[in-house]
Amino acid sequence: VSQSRYLQAMDGYGTAETTIENEILKLRNKDDWNALVAAYGTRKISSGFGNFFQPDFVGDLPSGLKSELDDAELADLNANLRKIGVSI
Repeated sequence: VSQSRYLQAMDGYGTAETTIENEILKLRNKDDWNALVAAYGTRKISSGFGNFFQPDFVGDLPSGLKSELDDAELADLNANLRKIGVSI
C-alpha cells in the first residue's frame, strides 16, 4: 500500500474515491493501517490551483480522508476498515 497513492488521489480538484477504496482493500490488519498512517505523516493536500474558496488542507491520513470524502463515501470506507479493526 502506497501513501503516495493517497496523496495523488486527494490532491487538487476532485477525489479519486476508487483509488482510495482499492488501497484500503489491500490492508490486511490494523498494523498495516497504523504503518500506512505513520508513513503518510502530515501532508498538505492542495485544494486546486486558483481555488480561492477552499484553503489547502494540512493533516494526517485519517483527517485528510474525512475532509475529502462525503458521508456515504466515509461510511463505505469505514465498513472496509472495520474488517481490520479500524475506523476513522
